[in-house]
Amino acid sequence: IEDYKIQIETLKEDVLEVWGVFDVPVIESKISAKEKLTAESNFWDDPSKAEKVLSDIKMLKGRI
Repeated sequence: IEDYKIQIETLKEDVLEVWGVFDVPVIESKISAKEKLTAESNFWDDPSKAEKVLSDIKMLKGRI
């Protein structure tokens, strides 16, 4: 029974993670948080990190 409890908990976590992929308010919140990063004065201090943030924003916007 303990094995099943662990499997069920793992499945529950997976379902909640997948649900977040399609939850528009969650996606919009993530976009907003990442866009705030782009307004910081030191945003381009790490170009690879900045490109990753911009890429993430583009990908998230593509979901909605």
